[in-house]
Amino acid sequence: MIVLRAVAIGLLTALLQAPATAVPERYVDHHGVVRFYCCGPLHPALQCQPGTFCDIELSPTEGLFVHPVADQSEWQIEATQGYGAHILFEPIRVGARTMLWIHTTQHDYYVWLEGVARTEHAVYGFSYPPAPPPPLPAPVPTPTPTPSPTPAPLRGAYKVTGSAPFAPTRVANDGTRTYVFLPRLAEYPVLLALDRSGTTATVNYAIHDGADGGRTYIVPGLVDRMVLVIGTGKSTEEVRIEHE
Repeated sequence: MIVLRAVAIGLLTALLQAPATAVPERYVDHHGVVRFYCCGPLHPALQCQPGTFCDIELSPTEGLFVHPVADQSEWQIEATQGYGAHILFEPIRVGARTMLWIHTTQHDYYVWLEGVARTEHAVYGFSYPPAPPPPLPAPVPTPTPTPSPTPAPLRGAYKVTGSAPFAPTRVANDGTRTYVFLPRLAEYPVLLALDRSGTTATVNYAIHDGADGGRTYIVPGLVDRMVLVIGTGKSTEEVRIEHE
């Protein structure tokens, strides 16, 4: 803190000895606050009359944690700390003049304080360059569609024995799966595997409903002999399928 004040006093001394420069552009906002451009090379002149405290208000996003530095032999200077701080100043006489250094979390301000007989404004602030626009979002890469695997051609060399209404319209395989295509039915049969001795065994199969209302049984693997069955006992109906 001592080092900062020493550096600031040295800079203020040099600025006080420098010739006066042009007053930077300013305007009065709709709250009556006189605002100076914060970031230019020129130093604004803030006027205040004896017997009246004038105010410098900082942006709510700007923090003040170091007491402002100036020649206080002819000026009374008070400041709050934190974000959106206020700095109060008052001259003890007309004609008093000093340079005030304000160090915040975002800027270093150097402003002239001038004691005048009468001033129309007592609240000062700063204006800032517009914030840069937010960066454009990175373009979302268009995913390359994964091509659907080309189904293997179906081979249909199967003999169907039986004239039941649920007889398949087609039986085929693609080298890894066996397909049994059935017409549209009110009741669908059960598919069983059939060995050469005529013994049946359960077989796993998936069921796919077609757009035409029919149904396809998809058996993993190649099955040479199968039977479609509806009913039990004497009312059993069956259709046999055999790979040729």
